[in-house]
Amino acid sequence: MYWCILSTVLVFALYFYFTRTLKYWEHKNVKGPKPIPVFGNFKDVALRRKAKVTLYNEIYKQYPEEKVVGLYQMTSPTLLIRDLDIVKQVLIKDFNLFPDRGMYFSKKGLGENIIHCDAETWKILRNQFTVLFTSTRNQDIQDKLRKEIHEVMKKCNGTLTYELLKEMKYLKMVFYETLRINPPTHALTRHLRESLKLEGMDLTIDKGSTVVMCPYAIQHDEKYYPEPEKFNPERFSSENAKKQHPCAFLSFGGGPRGCFAPQYAQLQFGVGISKLLNKFRVETSRNTCSQLTYDPYHVLVKPAPAVLLKFIALDM
Repeated sequence: MYWCILSTVLVFALYFYFTRTLKYWEHKNVKGPKPIPVFGNFKDVALRRKAKVTLYNEIYKQYPEEKVVGLYQMTSPTLLIRDLDIVKQVLIKDFNLFPDRGMYFSKKGLGENIIHCDAETWKILRNQFTVLFTSTRNQDIQDKLRKEIHEVMKKCNGTLTYELLKEMKYLKMVFYETLRINPPTHALTRHLRESLKLEGMDLTIDKGSTVVMCPYAIQHDEKYYPEPEKFNPERFSSENAKKQHPCAFLSFGGGPRGCFAPQYAQLQFGVGISKLLNKFRVETSRNTCSQLTYDPYHVLVKPAPAVLLKFIALDM
């Protein structure tokens, strides 16, 4: 009898522990998917059935009329921000209230590297050929980019300089469109150090709250990018870029705590792609996947399976 009572008490205690916070967003009148004990809304992520970026994107699309959506990462309430003006409030206007990104590095290696975010970005692009994957689906874009590369290469006899790379306007547009379609991070995470009323809403979020913004979901929202699955570098022409909301592109984060060196990353990209496309034409093969899916085991957004492409040497 003693063990039966003890077991019952233990079960109820565990149930209370894992459900104690699951009414948090309901009490604040914030809409969101119904959580379950232990996992909250992240069961498929926790069991490695789904990448976190995929989950965020699915939930983002389920609430098209909401500025924010209430989620639970296991038992922790988390606010997914959809509205770009609130994104701007978090990342720029009130950035000093969100000092913690929710990411931690040791003082060795990446922790001491001021541009570690870009190193991780280009680890993905370099190893998985996402830029080449997107450009192979629209060969006229690759041809236009190669024409610009050839023209610049003739000027420098094959030795690129920083000044010449800056002249390559279409290369820059391809760079940004690639990262729009394939951002490197699942989400931008911030922790609030004091309570804050969100602009344009009757909602105050509490000290210690976690907010997330999903670059992939925002950058695949047709409200900001018509035909979002189409690879169209012209979105980032100097004329079109001026029309965009300042927080519609978040692949490098945003505000004072965004990535420190997007220009350095663009330089790496420019040199690598220029050298490659100057000598090769890149095409899909029968083994190339028709659409990218993402690895649920990886801390960054990593395509799975690997991207397989054909490299055809050009007649020089």
